[in-house]
Amino acid sequence: MVRELLSADASLVLGTEPATTPIGHLDRTQDPWVAFARLRRYADDFVRATDAIRGRPRRMLRVRRESVSLNRVRRIDRYTAASLLKGPAASLVAPVETRASVRDAQVNVPSMEESVDSAANRAMLAMMRAMAGRSRELLRCLPSEIANEPESETRTPLAVRWPRRRQFLDSLSARLDRLCRRPPFDRVTRAEITAAGLTSIASDPAYSRAWNRGWRALRHGTDAADASDNAWLSPSWQVYERWCFLRMGKQLRDTYPTWNWELRREPHRWVGASGDRRAELLLQPRFRNSKAEKAGAWSISKEREPDIVLIVRGEAKTRFCVFDAKYRASREAVLDAMESAHIYHDALRVGARAPEVAVLLVPTVEDVPWLAESPFVDIHRVGVHAWAPQDAQALPLVIGELLK
Repeated sequence: MVRELLSADASLVLGTEPATTPIGHLDRTQDPWVAFARLRRYADDFVRATDAIRGRPRRMLRVRRESVSLNRVRRIDRYTAASLLKGPAASLVAPVETRASVRDAQVNVPSMEESVDSAANRAMLAMMRAMAGRSRELLRCLPSEIANEPESETRTPLAVRWPRRRQFLDSLSARLDRLCRRPPFDRVTRAEITAAGLTSIASDPAYSRAWNRGWRALRHGTDAADASDNAWLSPSWQVYERWCFLRMGKQLRDTYPTWNWELRREPHRWVGASGDRRAELLLQPRFRNSKAEKAGAWSISKEREPDIVLIVRGEAKTRFCVFDAKYRASREAVLDAMESAHIYHDALRVGARAPEVAVLLVPTVEDVPWLAESPFVDIHRVGVHAWAPQDAQALPLVIGELLK
């Protein structure tokens, strides 16, 4: 299930549980906890790698001009020659009888000096500032993530783990700020990443190692093609919910190709169209208790949020069905979970219409076979449907009734 979700959309499976999964990089997924995990894994290595850079920084020769006495001149350029003809030293080229004393004359000549204000050090300074900025950004946004975390008996609470993680971010930010104020970076005039800087970094093992760790700490995305990092997962029951949504959409696309199904994000939903009919497979839509929303999705009791809802709209009428994914298999657990199917069937509305059926999706129905029989579902309009990766899934029959 996890592999299938990662290949389709990693945001469906990432979470905050201690369990992790390998991920890659360089896609459009942005997640603050993934950013934190990468900082925690690579930032310390980056700071340690800068010790070798500070001991032997890359230098460059910089040309500057200075005024020296004639006896100290070793080389001249075109600008020096032009200044000689205009200044007091011009008497050197005049006839002997007209020469003035030039003992105290000053000549503007070029000179070379070593500087640590090189392209490589500028790029490294930009990397350090970017990492410090990332740590401060996470210190700003993660507390709100924790404050908005709903209480749950099935989730590992973040509030318990946050003090240690905040300490890491505070420490990292302070260490990077101190590093920017130490030689050689305190003598770098500006932070910039250029082609010359990257070329210089690639040619130096010490710089290359530090840059590699910094880039790994800051990179975005979770594309699993290059699984070199780890990210935290959602709880198992939520992974099952998201997988049911993804697999049901794929089955709709394969079974009803004339509907032109498409997976969309923000919010996640499958959208299909066939002629003047429109269909949406929604992941955890909200049915609010609001009279103003009675033309759309609403609840006759308190606000509800079922896992999956299929809505089919046509010129004549709108019909919908509700699916609630339950990662349970035993007889007692499935019978207990049937409570949500009854609540959704009685409470949810789209316009003035109640759902056609409310069905639980469970990994197996071996212990409750009668709840999955078609006559039972047709009579009571509630039931269960087996939905698991190891089985060849068939869509619930009610979906065919809505889309035919």
